[in-house]
Amino acid sequence: MDLRETPPPSMNNRLTIAYPDLRNDECPAVEGDEAIRAGYSLFLVDESRLSGKIPERIYFPRTTRETALAVREALKHGKKLTVGGGRTGIVGGAVPVDTDHLLSTVNLKAEPTLMYHDEYGCWSLHVGAGTSLEEVSQKLRDLSLVPEGPSEPPSLSCLHRYP
Repeated sequence: MDLRETPPPSMNNRLTIAYPDLRNDECPAVEGDEAIRAGYSLFLVDESRLSGKIPERIYFPRTTRETALAVREALKHGKKLTVGGGRTGIVGGAVPVDTDHLLSTVNLKAEPTLMYHDEYGCWSLHVGAGTSLEEVSQKLRDLSLVPEGPSEPPSLSCLHRYP
């Protein structure tokens, strides 16, 4: 797969991952020791400070569909697959130790959705894994449910129903 030019991910700012053009049914991925070692080595460790071997491929799905495609591909070819999230665990569960492929959920996100339930007289907010409080705040501002202005810590207690 040819990847577009992109700087390697940094732990100091939000990760920017290069995505290949999706051909047919593929999940964005990076392959090969050299490419992974050069720009994606932070995906081989977590807070446990254990480090794993370099997998043949690291998947970066953005949707549930792409996640299913990656899992299906690994199963089809008999590859062992490790799933890694934010790499904040302290026991090494996200470290690719005895695995062939790594699936990173770092870009697997769903846009926050907000609904008011008349029958219960309350709001519900649905967010996906990895959704930040800033993204929730922005969604609430976009819906005019919190005032614009200086950024304060988001709080759902300020929500009120507009007619």
